[in-house]
Amino acid sequence: MRNIELMSFSRLWAIVLVLVSFMWISCPEVTTATFADDFADGARDTYWTRWTNQPLYEIDDSQGEVRFSKPVGGSHSFQAVALRFKWLAGGDFDVQVDFREASITRVDGTPGNQVQLNVACEGEAFIVVRSDEVGWGHNVHVWRDPPRLWYGAQATSETSGTLRITRVGDTATGYYNGGLVWSDSFPANPVQLSFPLQNNGTKDATSVVFDDFQVTADYFVPQPVVIESISKSEDGIALVLTNTTEGATNVVERSADLASGVWTDVDSFISGWEPINWSELVDPTFRRAFYRVRTE
Repeated sequence: MRNIELMSFSRLWAIVLVLVSFMWISCPEVTTATFADDFADGARDTYWTRWTNQPLYEIDDSQGEVRFSKPVGGSHSFQAVALRFKWLAGGDFDVQVDFREASITRVDGTPGNQVQLNVACEGEAFIVVRSDEVGWGHNVHVWRDPPRLWYGAQATSETSGTLRITRVGDTATGYYNGGLVWSDSFPANPVQLSFPLQNNGTKDATSVVFDDFQVTADYFVPQPVVIESISKSEDGIALVLTNTTEGATNVVERSADLASGVWTDVDSFISGWEPINWSELVDPTFRRAFYRVRTE
């Protein structure tokens, strides 16, 4: 199975020697690719960042899904828990996530409780929301910030479904269970993707199960490749490369002396989302070697 607040960069470097590692960061765009995660192996730190501002929330990813939950308590303030995808999605994109067993009935506080799929960039947000809120009851809508207003609100009592957002050119569109919710202009910048459970001004007990996340984008902005390990044998050098990006071109370079500034390309390959084991045979008389991986 294949399974990103990020920063954008124009060229990424990871440099390793047997005992020391360096990194130069300078932001390539990569060809169209898809990332899909059914959480069979949990919410892996390689791909996801966990975020919360309320310690009462629990994240259980041990059952091939991601369950967020909070007991009664906390404060009448904004409280939330979320998974954030570590890669920014650029160009046209299509992102969706399934949810089920949403327990978000508002009891104590205002405005209410929400399950969401969030797309954000450069101070703007386009969010598909399934919520129970004062004055609206159980509903689905799109939240736009700015201007911090609701659009396309539709009543629903469903506790499971699919939240989806697409962007084509400068237009974003939100869907709920395949139906159109709202469409609006949205910047063409690379976007951050996340899905939260929110107690927005309530002390209520809330919970939801998220599963089957998928995003297809024109490109993903890679994070720097990580050279997780390097090993040497009598025959050669082996690197384990992680943090790789689908569709990215990676060039392995070698130098005999960092001070010389001379690097030789030794290999080039297209990566997927999974870790890569890379190795090369070296001359037995080779006493030292420095390696770096350039992603572009």
